[in-house]
Amino acid sequence: MDKQKTILVVDDETDFLTYLATRMEYFGYNIVMAANAEEAVEKFKKYHPSLVITDYMLGPDNGLELASELKEISPDVPIICMSGAFILNGEFKIRGQVFDDLISKPIDWPSLKEKIENKIEVLANGSGGI
Repeated sequence: MDKQKTILVVDDETDFLTYLATRMEYFGYNIVMAANAEEAVEKFKKYHPSLVITDYMLGPDNGLELASELKEISPDVPIICMSGAFILNGEFKIRGQVFDDLISKPIDWPSLKEKIENKIEVLANGSGGI
């Protein structure tokens, strides 16, 4: 898979995960899906994606713990957190710690596409960070 266009998408709601992956493929990205944090770490190591999109609520796990683990493996890979349950004052404070960006559910598709393109372009140019 082309690393520069591979995105790991993580969500424990399998119907939404499939829907999200289908929409992302329409944008022209290779999509790797994971339904939980353990599977996400395994696929992250195997496929070396250029970006990760994870739900914040992952059943018994959460996106913050997953993002922290992924950042330990590869600190430069951007991680976008999505959730329908953001507590704005708390979540935005942790944004710069492990999440490179946030998006709320329901998904604003043009906004998500722009965020992805910006993060992948920054990574490709070697600029790193937010």
